[in-house]
Amino acid sequence: MPSVTSASTLTVDQALRQATEAHRAGRLQEAERLYRAILGVQPSHLEANHNIGVLAVGVGRAADALPHFEAALQTGPTQERVWLNYVTALASIGRVAMARISVQRARNLGVRSQDLDALEAKLPRTPTETEGNALLAAHQAASYPDMERIGRELTLAYPDSWLGWKALGFALVKTARLAEAVAPLQRSLELRGDDVETCLYLSGAFSGLGRTDLAEALYRRVIELRPDYTEAHVRLGNLLFANERFAEAETAYRRVVGLTPDVAAAHTNLGVTLCRLERFDEAEAVLRRALALAPDTADIHYNLGNLYRDADRLEESESAYRAALAIDPDHTKAINNLAESLSELGKGHEGLELYRGALAKRPDDAGFRWNRSLLDLRLGNLDEGWRGYEWRWRYKGFPTARRDLPKPLWLGDEPVDGKVVAVHWEQGLGDTIQFCRYVPMLEARGAEVVFAPQTQLLALMRTLPGSRKLVDLADIVDQKVAYDCHVPLMSLPLAFRTGHATIPGPVPYLSAEPERIARWQERIGAEGFRIGICWQGRTGKIDLGRSFPVTRFARIAHLPGVRLVSLHKGEGLAQLAHLPDGMQVESPGEDFDSGPDAFLDAAAVMMHCDLVISSDTAIAHLAGALGVPTWVALRSSPEWRWMLGTTRSLWYPGMRLFRQASRGDWDPVFEAMEAELKAIL
Repeated sequence: MPSVTSASTLTVDQALRQATEAHRAGRLQEAERLYRAILGVQPSHLEANHNIGVLAVGVGRAADALPHFEAALQTGPTQERVWLNYVTALASIGRVAMARISVQRARNLGVRSQDLDALEAKLPRTPTETEGNALLAAHQAASYPDMERIGRELTLAYPDSWLGWKALGFALVKTARLAEAVAPLQRSLELRGDDVETCLYLSGAFSGLGRTDLAEALYRRVIELRPDYTEAHVRLGNLLFANERFAEAETAYRRVVGLTPDVAAAHTNLGVTLCRLERFDEAEAVLRRALALAPDTADIHYNLGNLYRDADRLEESESAYRAALAIDPDHTKAINNLAESLSELGKGHEGLELYRGALAKRPDDAGFRWNRSLLDLRLGNLDEGWRGYEWRWRYKGFPTARRDLPKPLWLGDEPVDGKVVAVHWEQGLGDTIQFCRYVPMLEARGAEVVFAPQTQLLALMRTLPGSRKLVDLADIVDQKVAYDCHVPLMSLPLAFRTGHATIPGPVPYLSAEPERIARWQERIGAEGFRIGICWQGRTGKIDLGRSFPVTRFARIAHLPGVRLVSLHKGEGLAQLAHLPDGMQVESPGEDFDSGPDAFLDAAAVMMHCDLVISSDTAIAHLAGALGVPTWVALRSSPEWRWMLGTTRSLWYPGMRLFRQASRGDWDPVFEAMEAELKAIL
């Protein structure tokens, strides 16, 4: 048998007897030295671990005893005396939850004794003050793993106590495990339904999981329990605002202002909501109150800038954004929106300088890169614009999700002769119509093209020249079709190094179906000068300032021989029911483009039009792609593809551009078109 120490010939058994005698005689230092010597040779020795644990408890070091009792239980898991001493030690240092859990573990292992039952009966049945303080300390230190551990212990030890479930759920919320957090928080509310904090934790979890209906119900429950609980009103307002229920959000935020009239954030939230409701005068007054309370807050100046932009007060928006940047020079949103306002004010080059300064500090900021590319393209800086446009995939606000396909991305640097190139759509229908012209150009380079447009454009894209194969996007993503490389549709201008002199302009590159052309010939007839019209695009912020009411065509409608034919689909169609006296617009009927395929009827109708006049919508691109004479009415600072200052489109040679001279003033635009029509007629 090995000796206990290198300096002694004592065996382990001999050392244990001496240690036990010393322990009983009260020679504790000697006993502890011998116990430790034994454990140096046999770390799992049951008696030595148990006895040194008992010794540590006896001298008031119960926390030091725990690892020794645990080691003893590893060796002898059914030793009743070890369990009794272990549970007693846990309870003595306030870890009652673990003591209760340990009693259950002992029973699960088959340990049965009256002493164990008696010990359990003495243990508290609800969390102790020590355990509550431990939870509070973990919370104050933001130590969520500790909160989770303590919470789990409490739920096992006191399954009918709300506190452990609440702590566990809160820790899971804070560590972004929202789905796991729901059950413990619901259990906590079952046990204590009036705890508003638990309601807020659970509502936050539901909100993060997209269950806004359940989150809203809980916010309202909190408000019912405590009508003056400001945080609940704030969160309810935020949820309603995020779901574009602005009128209801206003009610919630007004309650917050009533509860905290001197808090700038309360007024800011209300002001931004009123802005979304387009009650600009009220919004301005509320935001100016917020500014009076917190004049050095960049976000308030920024929100005032947004208000002025939405109200078409661009000079004031410029001043507000500059005020925000004077406080916070790195305010990302203020930089982007100031650059946009400068562009719309005809100061696009100042906007470029603003971006250059911002990118000098943050060269990898995708938002700056992407927004600068749009400004470059609008100003006609095509080389810089196309390169910067590739940053769209790293910009969080980009409307099309990035597709991480397994095959290489092609941007024009390698030959494609003999290769299969997959081209996939992005963004809107008008974008696809404008840029699908590059697909035949790829074939001209020797590529075999697999093209995935939006599903509703598949039929229209069949009229593209060439032998391209049309597929659904899912076929490319799921690799159901073979290809060697891929390119997003709107990366093709970069791939072809498109400049002013090389914009592919030959039209038409799309065509209407012959049978539809014939069918619409019968319905439209050949009388008069037929003008196809479209006055409104997709509703929302993207349409701000670019659409106009159909009544703008009233003077044109009265020109001798002119027939106006609606090419419009969607929300703005209701305007045709409220035309002024004497104005007539022919509607093609409810079956116009009513099927799953988009623009097939519109293309056929256009072939019977002498002219198409449109706002900046997909209809304008379709008319241009078909080679139909087209006039586009543009706001003073239009989207990048129309550039600035030209009356002809580089993308559609037969297209005329009629631009606003000043923001929002459509009168000169339609007067110029009327004069041109009189000359033509």
